[in-house]
Amino acid sequence: MSTDDPWLDAFDLDELDDPDLRSIDDAVARLKQQVTPAPPRRSRGWMWLGLAAALAAGALLGVGWGQQRPIDTAPVVARPLPAPEATPPTPERKPPTPDATAAPPEPRVVEQAPREPAPPKEPGLEPHPNATVRLQDDAAVLVTGTLRYVHDATHDPGVTQVRWDRLPLVATPIGTVFTVASEGDLAALTVSVGQIRLTHSDGRVLTTLDAGQEVAVFADPQSPNGLRVMALDGMPLDQVDDLLDGPEAKALVSVVALLRLHGVGRTLLPDEP
Repeated sequence: MSTDDPWLDAFDLDELDDPDLRSIDDAVARLKQQVTPAPPRRSRGWMWLGLAAALAAGALLGVGWGQQRPIDTAPVVARPLPAPEATPPTPERKPPTPDATAAPPEPRVVEQAPREPAPPKEPGLEPHPNATVRLQDDAAVLVTGTLRYVHDATHDPGVTQVRWDRLPLVATPIGTVFTVASEGDLAALTVSVGQIRLTHSDGRVLTTLDAGQEVAVFADPQSPNGLRVMALDGMPLDQVDDLLDGPEAKALVSVVALLRLHGVGRTLLPDEP
């Protein structure tokens, strides 16, 4: 039996004409059987297997069927960690309490031996009695005669230079003992200890003399410095006479002779303006 409805054509409507269907309810029931498939039959073996496994586990754990394993309710005790070792405190040092009744300590007296004053130094300028020396500022100006200059641990000349009255000549000592002589416009010098530096009065350096050296100095217009320095170093006087001509030769011999006499004295003239 077919209809115009395709949905209804999917069912077997011929079965609805069965005379055994006595009512509409029977027809509906028959249609439901066609539409709804019968559920598949399942095996119940797995259910028995699971039940047996559960009983076996309960027997091992001591729990019967329908019983629960008791929960361990014992309290948990926490163990404290060991405390770190503490450094013992340093005892505080308190200053001693002064005794109000105690007498104050006596001051300590240190006895010192009195220092003896240093002995005064001897004069370091030793002119010959026939010499004329003028003190001017920090220089001893030799006018004529012979002068010995001594500067050491026991002598203090009191001046730092020796000059000549008629020559532009300056002798600057450096820890020295030396002797100078002068006559007219001639000068002679000899060094015993140390060193002296000879300069022109305007500051130009002439030469430097060491211990053992002996020189004569005189004016020389032809020299660039206006002075001539001649080495003697113990030359005999008869040879000194041959160094110059005429009256100058005799004057040179005289001043060198005065120098070699080493005569000393204590006479100084005061400073003149």
